[in-house]
Amino acid sequence: IVLFSVIISILVSCGAFSTLEVVLIPLFSLFGINCEFIEPAIVGILEVTNGVNMIADIHVKNISINLMLTAFILGFGGFSVVLQILSVISKSDLSIKPYILGKLIQATFSVFYVYIALCCFKGLNLDLNNNLIFSILPVIVFILVITVLLVLFNHSRKEKNI
Repeated sequence: IVLFSVIISILVSCGAFSTLEVVLIPLFSLFGINCEFIEPAIVGILEVTNGVNMIADIHVKNISINLMLTAFILGFGGFSVVLQILSVISKSDLSIKPYILGKLIQATFSVFYVYIALCCFKGLNLDLNNNLIFSILPVIVFILVITVLLVLFNHSRKEKNI
């Protein structure tokens, strides 16, 4: 975790994420997600603590997207945790792929549960706009599309190995 925090700090300081941001801006814009979420999302997928901290510092007044992105990052756990698990199971014949797929599914369910909570409990809707469904539905669709693509990619790779 400390190693990832140091690496992330170096990458943020030297502006290495700006290239990735340029590539991801059209994708985030397509789903109606503010571009300020790109760097925190990338950092959160690498390491949870720094990603959630960066999301908390975003000044965009769309709390529901902050909550759902945080739920996704917390559900996934970050690649630093994946590498820790890999170091534990590397001496066995277990595969890391089901773990990663399970974490992506867990992250997707986390976002879905936050979405349900925001829709059911109107007091949690702290966004400036009143129509919660239309403001965060693109985020739900974005996360579901990414998860389905990763599941299909993993499934196609399994069929080729058979």
